[in-house]
Amino acid sequence: MTELVFIRLLLAILLVEAIGVLSVQCIFSCKDRLRISESIGLGFGLGIGLISMGMFYLAYWQVPLTTRNIVGLDLALVFILAVLCYVRRKRAPVQRVQLLKKPSWRVNKFEVLLGGIIGLLGLVLLLDTFSKPLQSFDACAIWGMKAQVLFDQQGIYGEDFFDPERLHAHQRYPLLIPLSESFLYHFVGFEDRYVKILFPALFFSMNLIFYAVLRRFFGRGYSLVGTALLMSLPAFIIFENGGAGSGYADVPLAYFALGFAGSLFLWLCEGDSGRLAIAVLFGVLLIFTKQEGLALWSLTLLCVIPLGLTAGRKSIVELSRLLVVCLVTFALLYPWFHYRSHLPQNDEDYFGKFAVGSLMAGAARLPFILWSFLKEISLKPHLWNLLGLLFIFTLAVSPLKTLRLRHCLLLWIPAAYCILISLIFMVTPWKAEELVPLALTRLFLHVAPMIVLWLLFQIEAVELLPKAWTIRNN
Repeated sequence: MTELVFIRLLLAILLVEAIGVLSVQCIFSCKDRLRISESIGLGFGLGIGLISMGMFYLAYWQVPLTTRNIVGLDLALVFILAVLCYVRRKRAPVQRVQLLKKPSWRVNKFEVLLGGIIGLLGLVLLLDTFSKPLQSFDACAIWGMKAQVLFDQQGIYGEDFFDPERLHAHQRYPLLIPLSESFLYHFVGFEDRYVKILFPALFFSMNLIFYAVLRRFFGRGYSLVGTALLMSLPAFIIFENGGAGSGYADVPLAYFALGFAGSLFLWLCEGDSGRLAIAVLFGVLLIFTKQEGLALWSLTLLCVIPLGLTAGRKSIVELSRLLVVCLVTFALLYPWFHYRSHLPQNDEDYFGKFAVGSLMAGAARLPFILWSFLKEISLKPHLWNLLGLLFIFTLAVSPLKTLRLRHCLLLWIPAAYCILISLIFMVTPWKAEELVPLALTRLFLHVAPMIVLWLLFQIEAVELLPKAWTIRNN
């Protein structure tokens, strides 16, 4: 029985990856050369995201989410995307039809060691994921419960969502994670220990995107060092209340946030319109993953515009394409916002508390909040290894002019996010001494990949390492 479940689970994962990779090939022109790691990394998130959005659209139009309808949706996506890829390749010049760049297999012992470390960490995470069912509070009370309702009721209009007396946590939270879990239930049955594969899969995919971005600028060894640094952060590997094996939505949110910011960063550097298309999709999925996704989406765009006008050397006309990104994003998400507006409101309205009076009243909390940030960064090696100290040191030795370089988009976004978090902590009705230590690590998870990525770019920019160690020669 277990072998059959694993076969079905593998088929579901392969279906997700197929939809995602086909989407990547439809978006990028044949002249673009993506590494296999980037295609796979982008593909899993796009695959599970398109399936979840498709399921939501079906449910929104009151089509039952039966196994037959979901499988039909998936097969339709595969067929449509395959036809689009075929048509696009037929129209491309023969000599330029090559999307995926074949990697060079000439590796040294150091690179083999780094690859082994990354693989071992992945294996440990997989074993931990399958060793127990969903247990953490948010994983069960928010995402798991909604996934069960979706699976049982085969829709989104039942009283479990609309009856305010059927209270459950965060009724207005986005539905990407519950829909993704419900999708896997249709393959493996109602067994949540197998559904948890979604979270380490997104974590692995995040590391693939991270590595692919580095490889566009640096050599394989330096890129593997950076990926091993991100992969080995205990906050992602062993943290029970937000890590990759916990079933929380923080790792998926970090994945989509990195994909969204990384696509816009590469667009600033390369000007490829395909990056904007990827940014649109990742932005939609970022917002559809968690409440904080809308904040990260907004802050990312607000940081891209001034950086694009300066370090990115983009004209106002070129940056006006971001308006199209916004319009398409909200058009795709309109059904969700319309549906969400009819759900009971039983959560804290933090943005509604952003008034001068509330901020002034919360100013007394600011010393504690700032101290908590400093402690999180520098005094928690059991969660962040030496990342915090390395970040502080690199920032301290960086000339101010380097903070206007294009890669500093990956620093500006976390900085803006931390400012927003601080404001929320100032106006929250909860006691700061209780809320901040509980929530801060999870909130840092959302932007930690961007910070690590900025750190690796900045180390090269201020020449903290010999050029021979970072130069792209393979």
